[in-house]
Amino acid sequence: MTMQRNHHEQIDTPSQAATLPPLIPVPLVREPLTVTMHRFLTPLLLRTGVALALLFSAVAVVQAAGNTPAAPANLQGSITDGTASLSWDVPDDDDGVEGYNIYINNAYSNTVRTNRFSTVVLPDTLYSFKVVAFDAEPRRFSAASEALTLPESLVPDDLTIPPSIPTGLTGSVDDSSVSLSWQPSTDDEAVLGYNVYRDNQYLTTVRSPQYTGNNAAGESHSWYVVAIDIRTNFSPRSERIILPDPGPVDTTLPPSAPTGLNGEVSAGDSGDNVTVTWQASTDDQAVAGYNIYRNRQYIGTRFGTTYTGQVEAGSSNRFSVVAFDFDGNFSTASESLTLPQGSEETNPGTPPSVPTGLTGDTTTANGQTQVQLSWTPSTSSVKVAGYNIYRNNEYRTSVFSNSYSDTVAAGTAFSYNVVAFDSFGNFSAKSAPLNLLGDANQPPFFSDLDDQYLSVGEDWELVLRPVDIDGGAAGILISSPPEGVQFVDNRNGSRSLKWRPTVDDIGSHDITITAFDLQDTDLRTSQSIRLIVSGDEPPTAAPFSLSIAPAAHELVEGSDTGVSVPLTLNRDPGFEQAIDLSVSAASAADEAGISTAFAPETLPMGETQSALTLKLAVDTLPISAQQRRFTITASDGQHSVSASVTVSVRPVARDDVYLIIGQSNAVGFSEEGARQSAAGGLDEPNLRIRQANVRSNDSKLYPDSASYTDITADFHTPAFVTALDPLHESVDPDTLSKEGTRIGMYLSFAKTALPDTSRNIILVPAAWAGSGFCNTESPAAHWNAQPTDQPELGNTLLFDRALARINATLEASGGILRGILWHQGETDAREECAPFYEENLGNLIAELRTRIVADARGESARGPQANIPFVLGTMSQGSDERGDLSKFTPGKLTVNAVHRNIASLVPHSEVVLNDDLVPANGYPCGESSCVHFGASALREMGARTHDALIRAAGN
Repeated sequence: MTMQRNHHEQIDTPSQAATLPPLIPVPLVREPLTVTMHRFLTPLLLRTGVALALLFSAVAVVQAAGNTPAAPANLQGSITDGTASLSWDVPDDDDGVEGYNIYINNAYSNTVRTNRFSTVVLPDTLYSFKVVAFDAEPRRFSAASEALTLPESLVPDDLTIPPSIPTGLTGSVDDSSVSLSWQPSTDDEAVLGYNVYRDNQYLTTVRSPQYTGNNAAGESHSWYVVAIDIRTNFSPRSERIILPDPGPVDTTLPPSAPTGLNGEVSAGDSGDNVTVTWQASTDDQAVAGYNIYRNRQYIGTRFGTTYTGQVEAGSSNRFSVVAFDFDGNFSTASESLTLPQGSEETNPGTPPSVPTGLTGDTTTANGQTQVQLSWTPSTSSVKVAGYNIYRNNEYRTSVFSNSYSDTVAAGTAFSYNVVAFDSFGNFSAKSAPLNLLGDANQPPFFSDLDDQYLSVGEDWELVLRPVDIDGGAAGILISSPPEGVQFVDNRNGSRSLKWRPTVDDIGSHDITITAFDLQDTDLRTSQSIRLIVSGDEPPTAAPFSLSIAPAAHELVEGSDTGVSVPLTLNRDPGFEQAIDLSVSAASAADEAGISTAFAPETLPMGETQSALTLKLAVDTLPISAQQRRFTITASDGQHSVSASVTVSVRPVARDDVYLIIGQSNAVGFSEEGARQSAAGGLDEPNLRIRQANVRSNDSKLYPDSASYTDITADFHTPAFVTALDPLHESVDPDTLSKEGTRIGMYLSFAKTALPDTSRNIILVPAAWAGSGFCNTESPAAHWNAQPTDQPELGNTLLFDRALARINATLEASGGILRGILWHQGETDAREECAPFYEENLGNLIAELRTRIVADARGESARGPQANIPFVLGTMSQGSDERGDLSKFTPGKLTVNAVHRNIASLVPHSEVVLNDDLVPANGYPCGESSCVHFGASALREMGARTHDALIRAAGN
């Protein structure tokens, strides 16, 4: 049958009759199995997920011999003066293509015989076009072409935004029919239609906000609808209604537990086939469905009373079923059924092994960090049923494989543990913790803004298109535009400033343009440019120009490849001269650590393409995420033109490592009980501050010289833990806590440093109370960097231990050494040792800087004069009833002079002055005597140490 429509022949075909099959989200009603505090709890929550099934299979009544036409390719078109014009490539077909069916917004529109089509369209309306090819009778139909959406100016940047939720769902039942209606949904493009669900199962798709269908007399059903847009995005479901309306009911009554589980197992091709059946549950309203569990793991939802699936060949599995109703109430679990029957395992009475090898990867975008964890599976004499996941020591969920995905806020630190369990409720100990840090969300910015030169009476336009490294959407603000400037939304993710200046506008006008993150409006970047309006004839233009396409150029600190910025030289017709390229930074801060290279630096005659490569060396101290601006200049010797580019700088993704050495004040000998580590306390641990979990300073643990550098024995398990005072005490392996209650200065130091870094901080404690260069019996280990024949001086054991610890930490963590922190001097203030102090300290610094293994900064950051900041502090001058230390002995004065002059004696060094941290100023002394600083003084010293570190890096 044929008919005329819009001057195109319509072919009444199976493809037309069915159009494109509806895009149907298939509901999965899922109840998670919750295992918390090492107990299985009854599930309480109904989870409804949506799986998208895109069904584009054509329905054919008769199939001819031969091939189906290929899908039409290269569909393109435009809308001009209210008419949409399309064209496409003729697809391959062995019999030849006879014609094409045109679909507009997934609904059949017309049939044409050529590979062109035009139709009248409404203004300011978005249309989605697809084409299906067919050949001679009996017809075969191709798959649909890729969709073409017109006009392009109305296509949003984000194509994943779903329609709004359908609201106002109402309905009625009349004899054997049901009628539904609802308020239309809205969408940023166009709503395609609505999926109608009855009793939680897909029923049909309609194009308008109403439905009429059959309803058996006396039956009661629940209904809801889901909106679909032309991009196959699905709205959340509408409110559910029940028809006929049952009136007020108790919605908290659960269904009865399923009974009569029975089943069988049979061999299959890739495993054993399992069938489980049960008796239907009852409910005061209606049972919606059943969740199926295998070995206490949720495996699926069924809306009947039969489950079929596959299991590992030869395995024994326990099945149970939970019923749920439409109000989200769950029955108790059925009695379990083990298949094959008679193969039940017995409780081993022992837990699975502890999960090991816990690792994780993070990916940050749009203000969120995606975490992907994996670990080595546990083992047990019976089957391991699953794993409990803990984040920051709080139970999160249970999983049934050795991987887990999580989402956290960007820029936050978090710690994970995993516990294995079997089907009998036996639980392993927690795995070693894994500390992770997600990259912070970065602010958007403009990559290509420059000062603008305008002429009176001429139209000017500046297109603003912010770039966001994280892939999020960005907003734009304009401050202080001149009168008459228009701010136009281009509806493609950009905006334009448009202006035609007059004589009154001659001069300079400064404006500030701000890009801000729509997810977090506090994340923003502002840039000021100048609009320079001239009434004179514009100067003779150069016969060439330079352009840089707006793009998200990201430069990673320490990257071997850096970032490449493509450059295009636009030559006027006939201009063929060679062009030289150069680059300059907008400021000294933008230039710091940068190396540049062009490829090529000179564009030969006729050439138009080059690229600028920027590299950034790893800095001495951690940097923050930032933008840096550069100007590229092209010159032929007579004329020059410039273009600017802004690149986003991402800090190197390596932890900051600090070595702590010295004697008792470096260890931390505050008052007993001074530690305030509870939530909100001054010494509360921070997940981003970690420490090497090393042996405590007990001479019995170091019986010989070799024991000081025995890393296997020196590092406990786990090797790195969240830092907690006292730092030099190892943690309890079961509780990850410490018995000591004194504090030192370096947790405070790390907290002060934390805002200046995007990474974790690792502290490596290696100090020892009472130690020095001087030869002492207790401790019998000393700080000399090299063996010495000087009888007054001791051995190298503490230096060797510190070197072994810092090297092991750098190698294990991949971190970067950011500083060496020393607090010592009292032991070397002895009359026989003080004269050697300056030389000994200088040797220690030079040897550490030379012999610590190279990190991401490279070999150039090692050597006696290398810029590895070294910070020390002055000795206590406190006085209380236990003694007066305000007056220094001659030996102390000698050591004190070295401390105060360290910045002039050793490059990249600095002193922390602590003279005022005495009881008279409200800073009590520490344990045993005023040789030791008290807790309040130590916390202040930690903050001052960070300030001195910054000064040392610049010395």
